[in-house]
Amino acid sequence: MNRLYEFLTNAGVSPAKYLYENECFYALLDLKLQNEFALYAKRDLRANSLVIRERYKLIQDVFEVIKDMDYAVIKGAVLSQSAYGNIAYRKSGDVDLFVSPKDISEFKIRLKSLGFIQGYINGGIVKALSRQEIIFHSTLTHQLAPFCRQEFGLFNKAVEIDINFNIMWGESDINMGIDRFKDGIIKEKILGNPIKKLCPIYEFIVLCLHHYKDLNSIYLLYTRGFQVKHLSDIYYYLMNHIDITPKNLFDVTQKYNVGAYVYNCIAYAFCLFDDDYLIPFLKILSNDYAQYLFQSFGLNELERQQWRIPFEKRIVSTELHKSLCEVLSAEDLKKIETNTLMMHSF
Repeated sequence: MNRLYEFLTNAGVSPAKYLYENECFYALLDLKLQNEFALYAKRDLRANSLVIRERYKLIQDVFEVIKDMDYAVIKGAVLSQSAYGNIAYRKSGDVDLFVSPKDISEFKIRLKSLGFIQGYINGGIVKALSRQEIIFHSTLTHQLAPFCRQEFGLFNKAVEIDINFNIMWGESDINMGIDRFKDGIIKEKILGNPIKKLCPIYEFIVLCLHHYKDLNSIYLLYTRGFQVKHLSDIYYYLMNHIDITPKNLFDVTQKYNVGAYVYNCIAYAFCLFDDDYLIPFLKILSNDYAQYLFQSFGLNELERQQWRIPFEKRIVSTELHKSLCEVLSAEDLKKIETNTLMMHSF
């Protein structure tokens, strides 16, 4: 971890402050620094744990009503438990279910039977979306409009369930639904709830595909900057799952033709953490296309272009959008503006 500390110091930021502000709590505490940011992180973890524990208690009926269906809980507390050994290291405001497109209607029926409506949460109050807004949402993403329910918990005044039916990004023509991972669905318990999730190697691949989108989307890079917490997820997931070997990861990524995207995420994690443990993964996954993707950004060939901003600068930049303005086309900027208006309409 001294390498991470040195990297951030050389990049001109305070390591503890940077990791705390970017919600990399595990990496911060792994540095074993005794300062106010370590104390802030421990405080936030306690608070996050209370919120998550209550949330999962409030939705016990959800897992009961869908127990006979194929699904996997992804992201959020379940991923935090897998990557870090603790439910609270990843902040989340909802619960994500990965389901098959053919089962969407049945999931809708069962969630609505429990009092969920498709809407959004504003100030702890559930607001319904119109039918037009619900349809509009599904055309923009591979998610249904969120399912929300009013609650009267101490920490949760409402709960949200997100239904994901394709883990790939909109620009991709690859369909990666839960049906392709059915042999990897396993049963587990989280906070007393019997749930279904993906086995570690599938969960890691889904994690990489989700994070690849966030690390390469011109819209997300422009509006949110580089998400270093994603690199923490990638690194610690591999470090805490020694059963995922370079060979079996290569074999599974070949099966789904996603090796270049997984390489991209691991390569970024290596740039930050500089841990030799990752080198065998990079060697076996490397090819010309993977190297090409790593040197560029954008989610399809029409928008993809080479990075001109060094990794050391873009990972700590708080004004990445200004640098991107210098390289993005007028069409790209118009697309960002349009997507921003669409997202703000919800």
